[in-house]
Parts: sequence; structure tokens; C-alpha cells
Amino acid sequence: MSFDLGRLPIAIGKNGDTKKKIEQLTGTKITIDSTSGDYHIEVDPEASSKDGQNELDASGVRVYTTNHILEAINFGFNPDKALKLLDSENILEVIDLESILGHSEKRLKRIKGRIIGDHGKIRNSIEQFSGVFLSIYKKHLALIGEFDSIKIAKKGINMIIQGSAHKTVLAYLQYEHQKKKQEDFTKIWKPTL
Repeated sequence: MSFDLGRLPIAIGKNGDTKKKIEQLTGTKITIDSTSGDYHIEVDPEASSKDGQNELDASGVRVYTTNHILEAINFGFNPDKALKLLDSENILEVIDLESILGHSEKRLKRIKGRIIGDHGKIRNSIEQFSGVFLSIYKKHLALIGEFDSIKIAKKGINMIIQGSAHKTVLAYLQYEHQKKKQEDFTKIWKPTL
């Protein structure tokens, strides 16, 4: 596994603080080669469930989670957002835009611009109404959130890629947001018999 060298300082952090925080929260040890960007993750045998590892007790889960956190940072997320992957409900999904749009730099730039929108409005709306975090980095889109939320965000992004008007995409996202709020409300206020 390897890091984009431009993202390496963000994963390590000032004086190694970010790397230490990730290791502490996941109960792992991360070794990073600063010249190649290659990294290796292993379980820290000294970490125990007393350190708040309850969901991460299985060693394979610890390594898997840590890898996804590092991958999220590698695809443009800041470490705080990447750490949302500690919640087992959240997943990371990476979309290779080049495989969808082809190799045209001009088309890639145009679609990325449409996804971001004027002053980031569309991107913010996608995040707000779907409940995901969105990163647009080089030729990739990365999403962090719950499975159903990512499904909604991906449909909105797909609508943008296919040329739908921003107004149409926003209407879809707002509709899904309202629907989810209603479902959540119904779950909470189910009458007891």
C-alpha cells in the first residue's frame, strides 16, 4: 500500500501527531517509508479493549479500519473526517472519475467544476442533504458516510455527470433528505401498545 507523497505530511502530522492519534485510536502500529510513500499496518500487541477498542477488538478489523482511514487521507480528506471511519456504520467509497469520463482533462475539469459548483455550493449541498463527506482529489471522488447516505450522494453526483441541471439535483437531494428525516422521526415516535 502506498501514499501519494503530497498527502504524506498530512497523514503523519506535525511531529507525527496525526499518525500517533490514528495508531492510538485503532490499536495499530503504522510504518511509513517517507521516500516511497509505502506503508505497512500491524496490530499493536500492547493495545487492549480498555483503550476504547470495543468495536475494533478483532485484529483484522483494526488493520482494515486503519487502512481505510489512511486511504481516506490519501484521497484528500483531512484526518478528522477520515477518523469518522472509526464508526462501523461509516464506509469509504472511492470513485475513479477517469474510468467514467475517459481521459479528457477538459471534460474531467468541467465535471469536477460542476460537482463543486459556484463557491462550493453544490458540493456543500451534496454533503448537507445526503449526510456524507465528499472529497474531490485529482481524478477521484471519495465519500465517507453510511451506506444509504452514500447511495443518495452517488445518485446526485451521477445526475450531475449525466448533465442534469443543478436545480434538479438539489431537488432530488432535498427530497431524499426530507424522506430520511421523516423515516427517522417515525422510528423514534412509534406508538407502543
